[in-house]
Amino acid sequence: MIYSLVEAKVREAIADPENHTSDGSIDWDFVDIDCYMSGVNKFFKDDEAYYEAYYEIVDMIVAEQPVELMNTQLELDLG
Repeated sequence: MIYSLVEAKVREAIADPENHTSDGSIDWDFVDIDCYMSGVNKFFKDDEAYYEAYYEIVDMIVAEQPVELMNTQLELDLG
């Protein structure tokens, strides 16, 4: 249940246009801040446990993205 709360907050933050850069890619720092500041982290024993779940969810969501978006994001990260 706690895991699903984090997933819901991550997806909510991704849907927020303010959490995207000018080229439309996701600004993961802003997503992280929105999720953390939502207070969902308080359901975990510590930040380490929270971020373990958070990064697992982010990896899952990134894997769901179409290949074109992943390649664009990779090029942006490497560029």
